[in-house]
Amino acid sequence: MEAGNMKLLRKTFGAYILVALPVFVISMGGFYFFLKYLITQQVDASLKQDKQEITEFVNNNKNDVTELYKNISCSYYLKKIPKDSIVFDKSRFIAVYDSVEQEYEPIRELRSSLMIKGKNYAIILQESFVESDSLIYSIASFALILFIILTLGISLVQVFIARQIWKPFKKTLRKISRFKPGLKGIPEFEKTPIAEFTLLNEALSKMIDRINTDFELQKKFIDNVSHELQTPISVLSAQIELLIQEIELKESSAGIISIIEETLYKMKRVNKALLLLSKIENEQFLSAQEVDLDSIIKHFISSHEEQFKVRNIHIETNNINKLSVNMNLTLAEILIGNLLSNSVRHNIENGEIKITITQHSLYISNTGNELATDPMLLFNKYTYSGNSAASTGLGLSIVKEICNRYGFTVIYTNNKNVHTIQIDFVR
Repeated sequence: MEAGNMKLLRKTFGAYILVALPVFVISMGGFYFFLKYLITQQVDASLKQDKQEITEFVNNNKNDVTELYKNISCSYYLKKIPKDSIVFDKSRFIAVYDSVEQEYEPIRELRSSLMIKGKNYAIILQESFVESDSLIYSIASFALILFIILTLGISLVQVFIARQIWKPFKKTLRKISRFKPGLKGIPEFEKTPIAEFTLLNEALSKMIDRINTDFELQKKFIDNVSHELQTPISVLSAQIELLIQEIELKESSAGIISIIEETLYKMKRVNKALLLLSKIENEQFLSAQEVDLDSIIKHFISSHEEQFKVRNIHIETNNINKLSVNMNLTLAEILIGNLLSNSVRHNIENGEIKITITQHSLYISNTGNELATDPMLLFNKYTYSGNSAASTGLGLSIVKEICNRYGFTVIYTNNKNVHTIQIDFVR
């Protein structure tokens, strides 16, 4: 959950940032231009008011200019124009060089026309926009800082609240991850005031109860099926033995009975293998201990020595390191037994088996014929890699299932008809 997958909280927070960032940029841009528009409108209104004051001052023939400058805030000048010319009110920004500051400053200018004593004049009113610009930047900067603080504050509060809200969900996940079918009892989930989590916990409790029930029924079914199959197979085997003892068999009849015996023996092995696979898949081998694989290999070789001699198979062991693995002892014996049996069954006359043990890996190589199936399907059920009549097609699938159970890695390679199965025990 932690690695490889993005956490829900991180994902929602990331989505929030992805939405907030463009909204923030657009909002700040819009706020700046709207603020500039408002202040520009105020300056334009002030210039028009100043124009009105100047017009009244001139038309009323007043001479005290000091009074005029008290009432207006802009600078202005007049320019005589033809009598029939009309200058409509027009406001615009211009840049004027300030020799003191040695930089261009923004000026808001209003151009209009004015009639003074029957003469037509163009009046140009100008007001510095420096202070207004500074005010806009100050307000925008303050709004920017405020927005950042507000966004960070909301984000931190959101993260804190989300973590508190999702705590019961995380506890539920931990309990589910530790749940094993077949164990008595149902995990008790923490009570939560959040309705959705309560419904989730109730649904999980019911589902776990059904899983446990189905698991027990499946185990009973497998045991019953195995028992019911084993009984008629044993009866048939016994009856065949009696039949052989009571009557003299022709050569053709003896061949038929031999085939029947081989078929029954294979049925018995298939039944046993399927039962074992089912038990492994249902995790019925829960106990674990430190298992010495070297000892298991040596015991297998010594107990099957006659089988190796009959086929004249040479076994070479190369123990580079001692290899101990924490797993169920029965499964360890089945794992080694299936691998070595497979290397014998699919070997050739006068063949070889090489066993190499390293610190974390086991390599079992055997000579053999060319592989008759796709290597990718070798560990599937009922995949036959040779012409051995004794093969059930389940040996390597059991090996794969045991490796999956403990997180081991199993790899098959082939080099000039030398078949190697490698198991890495590092999880």
